[in-house]
Amino acid sequence: MEFLLVVFIPFITTLILTPLVMRLALRWGFKDDPQTHHHPAILHRKALPRAGGLPIYIALVVSILIFCPLEKHLIGLILGATIIVIDGLLDDRYNLHPLLRFISQFVAAGIIVLSGVGITYITNPFGGLIRLDVVNITLNFFGEHHLLLLADLFALFWIVWTMNLVNWSSGVDGQMPGFVIIAAGTLALLALPFTTYDASQWTVIKICLMVVGATLAFLIFNWHPAKILPGDSASMLLGFFLAVLAILSGGKVATAVLVLGIPTLDAAWAILRRVSKKRLPIWGDRKHLHHQLLDLGLSQRQVAVIYWILTAILGSAALLFSGRQKLWLLIVLGGLLAFFLILIHRFMKAKAKKVTV
Repeated sequence: MEFLLVVFIPFITTLILTPLVMRLALRWGFKDDPQTHHHPAILHRKALPRAGGLPIYIALVVSILIFCPLEKHLIGLILGATIIVIDGLLDDRYNLHPLLRFISQFVAAGIIVLSGVGITYITNPFGGLIRLDVVNITLNFFGEHHLLLLADLFALFWIVWTMNLVNWSSGVDGQMPGFVIIAAGTLALLALPFTTYDASQWTVIKICLMVVGATLAFLIFNWHPAKILPGDSASMLLGFFLAVLAILSGGKVATAVLVLGIPTLDAAWAILRRVSKKRLPIWGDRKHLHHQLLDLGLSQRQVAVIYWILTAILGSAALLFSGRQKLWLLIVLGGLLAFFLILIHRFMKAKAKKVTV
């Protein structure tokens, strides 16, 4: 019964708050208007409210306070999420410089790392463990603290990376909420076997289910044609939660990489593409995988469903396959995606030549 409530409370909270946020966002200028915001990735033709992260944030924080014992990791999670949402809302209103958003991401990630959430080892797919806790720096500041340099740096960059890859894959209505729901559900299932000897995993499972409930309610309003956009406040927030939950669920970072395989590979491709053109990776463009699929003639709903199906397949693989099998699957997937993007590029180039002739 409790686990039904863990899903229902954030679901109904988001469901009730989102229409209110939509009205207030339009009234107070938290909107994306294609007439004034000339971003290459904009697909909608009329002004739509942003600030989608606010109802999700409220629903998740309220649910955590109700159902979870408040300890330092959760305090760090709430504080980090608060910074992400404030920064996201400011961007939704004022279109902040990408560098400012990037800095705030590191601040939020730094807070959760300082609360004790770190990655002390990585499972080697070819056997054994790769230890990240070998560099231990002791700090005496209101008590003794241990800075695990490699572990904390890895966690820091993992959290920031996941926030951005989720954000970069939120360009189509319903796309991001759908694959976040599947990813969070997969992390909950991955944490379940650990509950036999680690009671804290029940908290991880509860928060995963909270993310499922809140995001599912938001999807109702974000499904094409969207009535509200996620904005950075929602996509960054949900990316932040997924990154932290992957760490808390027994260090399942490699598994989370597989589950988020499509957004991960798309983000890696975006960075290579932008760097090759001597641009900073934080500057957006209209070359993501979902844009390429739209250019092929697929609808926004079809593109969103493709992302969901692929994420569900990869989530099933994450539950069934061993570490080495996951690595090979990710390598094969990366090769296929690169081949697919090259084919699309050549097809669109040939199509453009025919039009000019």
